[in-house]
Amino acid sequence: MNKIKIPEPVEALVVVLLSFSGLVLFSLTFLGFISGGTENQSDTTLFSMIFMFGKIVFFGLPVFYCYKKNYPLQKIFKIKPVSKEVIIFSIIIGLSLIAITDEIQRLVDLIVPMPDSMKELLKSAKDVGGMEWALLFIGSIFIAPLADEGLFRGFLQVSLEEKGDPVRAVILTSVTWALIHISPYLAIPIFILGIFLGYLSWKTKSILPSIVIQALFGFIAVILLDSSLEEGFNSWYLMGDHVSPFILILSGGGLYYSIKMIDNLGDE
Repeated sequence: MNKIKIPEPVEALVVVLLSFSGLVLFSLTFLGFISGGTENQSDTTLFSMIFMFGKIVFFGLPVFYCYKKNYPLQKIFKIKPVSKEVIIFSIIIGLSLIAITDEIQRLVDLIVPMPDSMKELLKSAKDVGGMEWALLFIGSIFIAPLADEGLFRGFLQVSLEEKGDPVRAVILTSVTWALIHISPYLAIPIFILGIFLGYLSWKTKSILPSIVIQALFGFIAVILLDSSLEEGFNSWYLMGDHVSPFILILSGGGLYYSIKMIDNLGDE
């Protein structure tokens, strides 16, 4: 029986790094081309366009590479349907992780405060509308989850899983994913999120659950760009500057229960 061709881990990592380099090059080229033609283009519009189209480049290069190398795209990118039960539990996991990683980030910020320049950049994205909001919505909910999960929980993690150690595969993939974001202020919550996404990808043999979770993160982030919605949301979500203990307890319980249920479904 012929063994299915899978890229070696080093090969996969090189492709990921080249894809990231391509994303950076694309972003700089796109920024220079667009901003050079007009001085009226807002920073948020440019960021939205770079974010959406850059992610397409980011994911497109590995797909093209695998196609040219005759690697099985469906297996490498874990393109596989899952049951509706798995989707429901994935949604619960996603909502739980939104609260838990948010609180972790708030705790990290107490030790290593985020620079004012980064805070101002985040504030500048508030209350966007029209084309800017639409680009962020499409990029955050559809394109970024597919690109990130296909490349990391699919392509890279699959190459590591083939070496027979899923724990190491999940950890190394999560570390790489956190480093690619180039933000020491977000590295810890991104790494923790990556651990859960990697586990679900390995357990279900599909990137669909992790795509659902990433899409939830993107959806909440884009919706809360509206200051009025954010204010109403924070009125029950926060207690002072931190996530409400009740929300955290509920999230912890939902996370534990849903992981346990998916684990049981995988053993059936």
